[in-house]
Amino acid sequence: SVEVIAATAQDGIALEDVDAVNVGTVVAVNVDRVQVDGSVAAQATTDVAGHTVSGATGALVQKTVDGTLTVDDASGTQGGNILLQTQAGGDIVANAAVQSTSGSLSLDAADGISLAGSGDLGTGSAGTVDLVAGTAVTLADDAVVSAGTGKIRVAAEAGDVTLGGIQTGGDVAIQAAGAILDGGDLHTDVVAQNALLNAGTTVGSTNDKLDTELAAIAAQSQDGVFVEEGIPGADLTIGNVAFTGIN
Repeated sequence: SVEVIAATAQDGIALEDVDAVNVGTVVAVNVDRVQVDGSVAAQATTDVAGHTVSGATGALVQKTVDGTLTVDDASGTQGGNILLQTQAGGDIVANAAVQSTSGSLSLDAADGISLAGSGDLGTGSAGTVDLVAGTAVTLADDAVVSAGTGKIRVAAEAGDVTLGGIQTGGDVAIQAAGAILDGGDLHTDVVAQNALLNAGTTVGSTNDKLDTELAAIAAQSQDGVFVEEGIPGADLTIGNVAFTGIN
């Protein structure tokens, strides 16, 4: 068990901590190596910030068994997949960006997922993004979850989904046991081809509608759907949206 961890590798990173851990900056660890004549020679390392996989397909996996996983320094891969997971309990808190150039990105939290304004999540090309929280998913007003043309799913199994910006050239599915809410006005809430929205209470609200830029939408809730399409003169289809899953 460690409090702060940082790692760099060419072909992949796979780490599991028994309790809470912070992906942050670990300063240089300098030691003296004893020589054959009994003298010492300094052995120096360099500071490492966050997790970085430099190989084209290397994956990044960081888990906790029971505790919060906090990302305080930017982390990512060149083309490999990324998994951040808290298993028996704990939130996932992103205070810094987590990015892959083209791999798929998954956050799987036993409790909540929280993205600060500097905690953008993203991938490019056809990579997908999947956020699943045991309680709520909360994006700061200036937080963005993005994919190139890949699908994005956001699911809160026992709480609300509060949106900053969701952006992809593909499709989006957002599911909440509670409400799907607009977290602010810095970004359009959902920019995608098609969106499937399913809430236990409301999608948006009478005073704060969800802002969208979509071709088609399907929404279901118990207490109301409040959405405003933001592309002037564009057609919006309300109908069947088939979301076939993500990687």
